[in-house]
Amino acid sequence: MKHSFPIFLSRLIETAGKHLKENVVASLSDIREKAEFSDLFEGQAQHALLAALLYVGATSLLAPTSNAVWGLTSYEWAMWSIWLAITHQVIVAVVFRTQLLFNTWQRLFGTHDIKTWAIVFMPLLLARPFTVLMVGLSDTTSLGAPS
Repeated sequence: MKHSFPIFLSRLIETAGKHLKENVVASLSDIREKAEFSDLFEGQAQHALLAALLYVGATSLLAPTSNAVWGLTSYEWAMWSIWLAITHQVIVAVVFRTQLLFNTWQRLFGTHDIKTWAIVFMPLLLARPFTVLMVGLSDTTSLGAPS
């Protein structure tokens, strides 16, 4: 009786794994074999619409200020931050989908595909919180603080 639960659990995991493999999870080669160019754009219209609405909403809340840090006002830093985030997400979506569906990055860069992706991805990832910080540093009056 002492060992029945681990046996039950291992059988449950094994059964679930077989079920997933047989019924749900397609292999990467199956996905690539069935992939068409139009699959790159599946579901992207709703993402573009949401991005446009978020852009309009965020930019409508921005107010120009005279304070500047490193030559840019808070409005300009905010616009850089917004466009950086949009650009980053578009690059991630395109690279992820082309790699998943067509193995593009591995075919282009071979064994250096992950290193190349890191060179593209990491600067953008690091720049995003930096631009948000710069918005905060350049806008000292948004919370009613004296200028």
